[in-house]
Amino acid sequence: RYGVKDEAGYAPQGTKVVDDGPAAYFSTLPLRRIVTELRACGIPADISDSAGTLMCNHLMYGSLHHVNSTTKARVGKQGVVIPVGWIHLPALPAMAAKEENLGMPSMTAELSTQAVLTAIQAIAKDLQSGNIDIDIPVKSRLLV
Repeated sequence: RYGVKDEAGYAPQGTKVVDDGPAAYFSTLPLRRIVTELRACGIPADISDSAGTLMCNHLMYGSLHHVNSTTKARVGKQGVVIPVGWIHLPALPAMAAKEENLGMPSMTAELSTQAVLTAIQAIAKDLQSGNIDIDIPVKSRLLV
């Protein structure tokens, strides 16, 4: 899509992750619960419709396909509750301050660590409740 390659020169765009796989999978993370709890802790967060355009999307699809193809046990009220998804963290401030990255979102390593721990706690809370997510709307300004 964008002609982007990884450091080894590999560009997965235009290639299928799985030959006979579906066009897409949805994350099984409790996204609304995670975002709601992150925001309650003062950590900026939003829901995106894309894992990204290079390796992120490739890895997320592969992980979700593996879980969907191999999981036999079904738990929870709505089916598979194996949490699989993608969480993007912003750049560190020093990276965002570089001239070529001006305007890039940033977050300190400490706040990023707190965000990941909060997300894990939200996932655990969701699994303990037997739900797949909370059923409340999450306001968003992210258009990705």
